[in-house]
Amino acid sequence: MKNQSLPTCVLRFETLARYRSVTVLVDIDEIAQFCESSKLLSGFTRQELDLVNSRAKGIHSLAARYAAKQGAQALSTLSWTEFEVIRPTDCPPVLCLKNQGSDSLSKYFTLSLSHDEPYAVAYLIELEKYQA
Repeated sequence: MKNQSLPTCVLRFETLARYRSVTVLVDIDEIAQFCESSKLLSGFTRQELDLVNSRAKGIHSLAARYAAKQGAQALSTLSWTEFEVIRPTDCPPVLCLKNQGSDSLSKYFTLSLSHDEPYAVAYLIELEKYQA
């Protein structure tokens, strides 16, 4: 029998199993609210806005980032505007504190974003309890 490697999702589960507690939060937002509210844009950093503006479905990507930031707010004492979702080169999106760099929250959270009309979804996994 040929030696087959495990699927990525199983390997990731094994990595997460070393933590005492893991909290998974799913936030779903309607994309349409971003087309109607310029007030929401003020909560995003220039880096976030530049990234989403460079994409064909930028508003969808922005809505997914908002869902991630809302999830982080629910798991902490900070406002959603204190968080930033960045995308390091050739890496998946990362949740961090605004202007603190990609490693600022890496030991606390891992993130997955998705969007398809009419919704944007963020899966936020809290690896260790974050104390703001």
